[in-house]
Amino acid sequence: SNETLAGATIIIDGKKYYSDFDGNFHIDALKSGKHKLSVELISYKATQMEVEVSAHDKDLVVKLVQK
Repeated sequence: SNETLAGATIIIDGKKYYSDFDGNFHIDALKSGKHKLSVELISYKATQMEVEVSAHDKDLVVKLVQK
């Protein structure tokens, strides 16, 4: 439904972050290269992926599917 999801758990390289009220999250000082990313939220299927980050990347959109 393309709605924003507040309170999602984002795990990248073993560190946890949480999405804000608008479904956004911010990670400072993420080094360029490949990283393992996992996103979880109650009532949604967990998503795992490997992402390639470069110095020019600013946004990553992750879509979750309801269970």
